[in-house]
Order: sequence, then structure tokens, then C-alpha cells
Amino acid sequence: MTVPPVMVLIDGSNVLHSDAWGDRESSALLVDAVASWAAAEGVESLLAFDGAVERSRPVGSVQVIATGAKEADEVLAERAARLAARGLAHWLVSEDRAVRATAGAHADRVLDAASFVALLRPGAASNSSSGSSDDAADPQPRTAIGDAVSDDARARLECLRRGH
Repeated sequence: MTVPPVMVLIDGSNVLHSDAWGDRESSALLVDAVASWAAAEGVESLLAFDGAVERSRPVGSVQVIATGAKEADEVLAERAARLAARGLAHWLVSEDRAVRATAGAHADRVLDAASFVALLRPGAASNSSSGSSDDAADPQPRTAIGDAVSDDARARLECLRRGH
């Protein structure tokens, strides 16, 4: 029997407007970062934004939704309750203390926006304090694994990550 992947329920509006994220203008950048992280971690995610969103479709294993008249908190609480009732593993990412206390009561992990951003950008804190001019020249320095992947393979992987 196959165990379903962990579902990560994310209040995208909270993350987008957190000081830790820093770019409050583009939900598309957040969607891409979550899609990359989810693919690397082998999880599925629901990224809910209050109101409308620039991209409202699946991106890899991330379902991006605009909540319309409902608040993201309400949508995430409903989904968390359904997952808990089915005994499925899930995480909750929210800044709302009441949502974290109620919807997060049965979650395997509960994170605030800053803690989640730290997962998305694991080297951001150490890179920003290093003061190295190399970081400014290459905004996305490659890792040892990244150096071993050709540009063609990288493009194909990006297509897979985006679900194309």
C-alpha cells in the first residue's frame, strides 16, 4: 500500500506579505518557490491566496487557488479538517494564531510564515550576512549538484516541475 505524500496547506497571502518573504508584489515568484520546494521534498501543497491570484492552476504538485469571498484561513481550516478526518498527514502554514490552534491541532507540523520561508530559502540567512560580492554577481549561485546538471537537463527538469 502506497502512503500518500504529506499535504502542506499554506496561507499564501500570509507568506507573501511577511517580512521574511520580502517581495510583496508577485505571487508568481512565491508559487515558483513553493513548487520547487515541494518537488524537492516530495510533498503536495495547497497554496491559498485571499481574493485573486496571478496564477490559478496546478504547478507541479502545488494547487494554487484564489479563495474569492472566503478567506484563505477558512479554506485551509476546512481542508485541514478533511485531512485529519481521513487520518492523512499534513502541515499548516499560517500567521493566524486561532487557525494554527484549531486547524493545526491535528497537523503533523505547524509553521508561521517566517519558518516556512526559511524552508524555501535555506541559505538566505547565511548568504545575506556573508557580504560576499560573488552573491551579488550571481543571484542564484549553483550548488555542487546544480553544477553537475547541464542547461538542457535543467530546462527539462523545470518543465517537469511545472507539470508541462
